[in-house]
Amino acid sequence: MSIGIYFLLLCSMFAVSTSPLIARYLHHLDPVAIAFWRMIIGALIMHTFSLTSSGKKSLSKKNSIRTLFAGFLLGLHFALFYGAISLLPNNIVNATVFGTLAPLFALLIEVYFGRKIGLNLVIGLIIVLTGSFLMFISDFSFAGELIKGKIGKDLSVDEGYKAAERCGLSIISQAKLACNGDLSKIKSCVKLTGFVNSTDNFTEQPKVINGASDLIASVFGEAGMHTRAAVSTNSLPLGVSVEVDAIFELN
Repeated sequence: MSIGIYFLLLCSMFAVSTSPLIARYLHHLDPVAIAFWRMIIGALIMHTFSLTSSGKKSLSKKNSIRTLFAGFLLGLHFALFYGAISLLPNNIVNATVFGTLAPLFALLIEVYFGRKIGLNLVIGLIIVLTGSFLMFISDFSFAGELIKGKIGKDLSVDEGYKAAERCGLSIISQAKLACNGDLSKIKSCVKLTGFVNSTDNFTEQPKVINGASDLIASVFGEAGMHTRAAVSTNSLPLGVSVEVDAIFELN
């Protein structure tokens, strides 16, 4: 293939990989609505391309049914995928990695219909699945494990910031559940209280809790502006490094 084709493929992969990240910030839209509008806009763009392409052929009745069925499955994919993202706000990568399992399902369908599978395809599939598995395991363990340790001794300020940011993600997740998935019901974030498991001579607790504050402010905008307390403590439950609680006002 020419360099131009590789460039087009690279652009297409970049475009499709950004959609989950964009969907993450569409808090006021239902996952099904996101999938619907994405399909509509995509269909309009593809229709424009089809009008200008050469060798146009009309669909037969049989192929029309197959095309409609394929479109239904694709729409179902997007609806379920964005639904999964809404349930995994803490780590969107875990949901996205599952998308790399598509070749496996395609292979199983091919086998079901009696298609002959070449050795090169099997080897390629094993490589893809191995990479996906390693990505998922490493990222899942990072997302699932508690960040433990004492700031100023075991962890740096930046690591404490990340721990507070994760607390902020958990807060947003719980707030979304409390609002039945509609974060627009939140009128304001009234107050954040952050507890930092730190050494006696550590004095940068505010910088640590900024991890949660910055996230809340970026997600909710003006409604995320809040009063705050950053408190030092000698220990926290389970040995975690940071704990944050929040008070929200609802519409």
